[in-house]
Amino acid sequence: MALTAIITLLLFVSFILVFNRDPERFPPKESGIIVAVADGKIDEISPIEEYPGIELGGILVSTFMSPFDVHVNRAPISGKVVLVTKIEGKKRIALSKKREGSEKTIVVIDGGGVKVAYAQIPGIIARRVSCLVKEGDYVEMGERVGKILLGSRVDLIVPKNANILVKVGDRVKAGETIIARLS
Repeated sequence: MALTAIITLLLFVSFILVFNRDPERFPPKESGIIVAVADGKIDEISPIEEYPGIELGGILVSTFMSPFDVHVNRAPISGKVVLVTKIEGKKRIALSKKREGSEKTIVVIDGGGVKVAYAQIPGIIARRVSCLVKEGDYVEMGERVGKILLGSRVDLIVPKNANILVKVGDRVKAGETIIARLS
C-alpha cells in the first residue's frame, strides 16, 4: 500500500515537473523574421481575410500543442503590444480548428508598421490561459508572453506578403523556429 502511494506520488510530481518545464530559448539574430509562438506541430496554414475577434487578416499558421510540449508562449516579433483582448466562448478539444465561438486570448504586436497577432486557445482540458503582456508593453522576439495549460493551440496571424518557411506537419519550438520571413 505504501509503495503504491509513493510510486503514484512520484509519477504525479514527475508529470508536474515535465509539464511545467520552461527551457531557455535563443531567438535567431536576424531581422525581418517571425518566430514560433508555441512548441508543437503545425497543423494548418491558410490565408484568411479576418481573424475572429480582430480586424486583421493575412496568413494563419496554427500550432497544436500536445500535453507533452512545452507550454510557455513566446513573442513572435519585437514590438509594442497594441491589443490584448480575451474573447469568451466555448472550450473545444484542442484538435478542433473551429475558431468562431471559441474562447481565446488575442494579442497584436506592432513591430514598426508590421502587425502580427497570436491567439492562445485553451482546449477543453486546458481551460486556462495565462497572458503575461498588456497593451503598451514592449516585447522582444522570443520573450515569454504567456502559457497555456495542457493540450491547446496557438494561432499566429502574419502579414499576407510574408514568406512562410514551415509546412503542415513540421514540429516547431517557441522563440527559435523561424515561421516566416517578411518581404
